[in-house]
Amino acid sequence: MTGDQYSERRPWLFFVLVFVLSLPLYLLSPFVHVAGLPKNGPALDFVGAFMPMTAAVILTGRATGRRGIRDLLGRAVDFGRMPARRWYVPTILLMPAVYLFTAAVLWLTDLRLPGQPALSPLAMIAFLPVFVLAATGEELGWTAYATDPLRSRYGPLAASLIIALPWWAWHLYSIISSGQTKLLVVLGFVATVGFRVIYVWLYGATGSVASVIILHAMTNVSASYHPAVPTSAAGPALILIAAVIAAGWAVRRRASELNAS
Repeated sequence: MTGDQYSERRPWLFFVLVFVLSLPLYLLSPFVHVAGLPKNGPALDFVGAFMPMTAAVILTGRATGRRGIRDLLGRAVDFGRMPARRWYVPTILLMPAVYLFTAAVLWLTDLRLPGQPALSPLAMIAFLPVFVLAATGEELGWTAYATDPLRSRYGPLAASLIIALPWWAWHLYSIISSGQTKLLVVLGFVATVGFRVIYVWLYGATGSVASVIILHAMTNVSASYHPAVPTSAAGPALILIAAVIAAGWAVRRRASELNAS
């Protein structure tokens, strides 16, 4: 895989365009209130979730026309790219396991963090399609458009870190608006890095954007179910998983260099 293969993509321009498209939502958000939303988030977050996809569609359309847009949108359902059914296990179960582990640690240590409204099982079922759609809107941008050129040029770890920074900054307004403390804001950055390393790892292993969409949706489902475990609280567990993944990437890169020499 070479950088030339993705020469028509502009990930840095993509990041800028996501923020430009999101700016009106940031300005309008204080005036739009809907009670009882998951994670106490702003109502317009569910609109903002489609700004990465919109940015990717605009840039793809300019570079490769309607066919490119059609191919980009088709990545939302590219489950056929997954090499084996076993990859559905981490895709569906990894994030529930991470949040169950985090809840157990908080309970055992009696550590209390600012909570959030819990979703009932019925509400969880109702919001599941919303979470999937929102994850689709995000990952058709962050993964389907931006990940390949950055990974091809800089490697998977650097690509993860490059995407994580604007991804976190883009969420920062929502994080603060939802009432999270300074500690949770910092943990949120740690969690964002961990999430993105895991997402890039799964994408690299499966070649499927759809698998990342489901993993992302399961992240929001898992983080919304337990009122005492905010999304950011899983930061330490996520960064530990990310460190293991990064170590695996380093070993593979070293093995590839040795084989090439």
